[in-house]
Amino acid sequence: MTEALPRPIPWLESTLQTKVDGKGRRHLPMMQVAAGNQAVQTPSQGAVRALQKTKAQSAASSSRQTGWRSFLPRKKKRPGSGIPARRVIRFLRHARIVSQAFFLLLFLYLLTQTTFRGGFTADPEQAIRLSEPVEGFLLFDPFVAALTFLSTHQVYAGLTWSLVIVALTLFVGRAFCGWICPFGTIHHLVSWLSPSRYLKGSRRVKSNQTKGWQNAKYYGVASLLAAALAGSAFGGIFDPICVVVRGFGLGVLPAVQYVGTRFFDWLAATNLQFFQGFADQGHHFLGRWVFTPSQSYYHETWLVLSLFLGVIALNRAIPRFWCRALCPLGAFLGFMSRFAIFGMEKDHSKCTDCNLCLVDCQGGDS
Repeated sequence: MTEALPRPIPWLESTLQTKVDGKGRRHLPMMQVAAGNQAVQTPSQGAVRALQKTKAQSAASSSRQTGWRSFLPRKKKRPGSGIPARRVIRFLRHARIVSQAFFLLLFLYLLTQTTFRGGFTADPEQAIRLSEPVEGFLLFDPFVAALTFLSTHQVYAGLTWSLVIVALTLFVGRAFCGWICPFGTIHHLVSWLSPSRYLKGSRRVKSNQTKGWQNAKYYGVASLLAAALAGSAFGGIFDPICVVVRGFGLGVLPAVQYVGTRFFDWLAATNLQFFQGFADQGHHFLGRWVFTPSQSYYHETWLVLSLFLGVIALNRAIPRFWCRALCPLGAFLGFMSRFAIFGMEKDHSKCTDCNLCLVDCQGGDS
């Protein structure tokens, strides 16, 4: 005769009831399981699943913000391992952003002041000079100074200011590229304003890793210096300061003036007093500080502007492609930074593979 099947354990038929001891620990109901001559108490699978479901529901309810807290922005998950950066690293990051913004605005201001807005005097012996040191960034450029010295075999007094950047590089490494260079700041700014959807997760980590083809810029700068030694200083065409001056001076600023002038003329044509006053004030301010007295047009501007925007657009595929593969000034300073007294360097023997440097820093793998 078949024996009667055992009835289910009564507490499994009802809602799971857990017990909390005096220390706040939660205990599952236990069931007796025979294991040899001893009875071992183990939680059933149903109890485990029920507790996991309860924890998931409590976590979901706690993550939902109610009341005025629902309007606050949620904290973003930290990239990589999620480990927060040290305080000194966060300070350096904010200090670098302030430095980049200051030098970019200074560069743009000096560039707009290259326009001659005065008048010629009757004295032919009087030198005509602009009121601002508009050539300042070029005078501090070590690569331009080296090309000039090798091609002319003379030392120009103004270019001795480039020794300041050389001394800075030998002291703390290649700080010019990340803290001062206006072209590098433009690359950073564009990547921040229009981040690439392609470069996320593991793709971003791989794109920031050092590649062998990045050494091509060192061969390029050696060739340009050799050409300067032979008497040809055409390497200045590829200097980042010269590139950004051509891009903005011949392409961006004339285009801004053309669009701005048409916009203000359209506002003036509305015959509304408010818009006409705004157009007059805009014309006066931009005409004094940004616009040239007459609209400028340059031959082959489309080629200069296309190359300039094309180099910037490559950031969507490889972050700071210009700095990694083409920049001769960066390669020139990079070679000198090998002998720097201080500097930030990755210690591969202590690396924990958190990938924070490869996610946030475009030179973190070097």
